[in-house]
Amino acid sequence: MPSHLPYEDILIEPQEEVKDSEKIGDEITWEYEYNPGTLFVRRYIRPKYSLKATGQIIIGTLPERPVDKDNFGPGIMSTVTTDKYLYH
Repeated sequence: MPSHLPYEDILIEPQEEVKDSEKIGDEITWEYEYNPGTLFVRRYIRPKYSLKATGQIIIGTLPERPVDKDNFGPGIMSTVTTDKYLYH
């Protein structure tokens, strides 16, 4: 991932109560995104927690994305598509 691009971080906490749990790490998902004139990287940071009572791992849910397991956000996908067919 290019280091010169700006980052937009979005923190997604789990829906469950994490008061009686231990944070064991972060799951980071990134995607390239585009606003007119600006290419940037959007990072979804989802803390992972282990429940002390059961040992169950809980993590926040990623938002819907146009293509699962793809690194391109909807803004860059729509721009590339419309630019390709704009003059045809």
